[in-house]
Amino acid sequence: MNIVDCTILAGIGILTVFAVLFVLSIFIRLISFTVNLQNPWKKHAKASLSGHGNLQLPAIPNTSCGLCRQYQVDDHTAAMVMAIVAEEMNLPLNEITFISIREVCLQEENHI
Repeated sequence: MNIVDCTILAGIGILTVFAVLFVLSIFIRLISFTVNLQNPWKKHAKASLSGHGNLQLPAIPNTSCGLCRQYQVDDHTAAMVMAIVAEEMNLPLNEITFISIREVCLQEENHI
């Protein structure tokens, strides 16, 4: 093989590698797009927060156990609320961060 043939063969090899990398890039973007379509709750959460102006959320620690403030709620009730939320969202508990849990009592209105 002469130098021209070696250069052509090396060029074909390099182009093949870049073509495969390009195809993998498109494949990864396609998978990412389909996964994002399957999580509509993220879009709903962003939409519901956008209507509250400049809402500042507290910094969430990046720990496995997490911190959750409980206001007039015992541990058993807080654990049940967390389990129900995780079940409804179809996510494991270690992927959800609870900032606080507060009991809200709704008073029934007496209609006269």
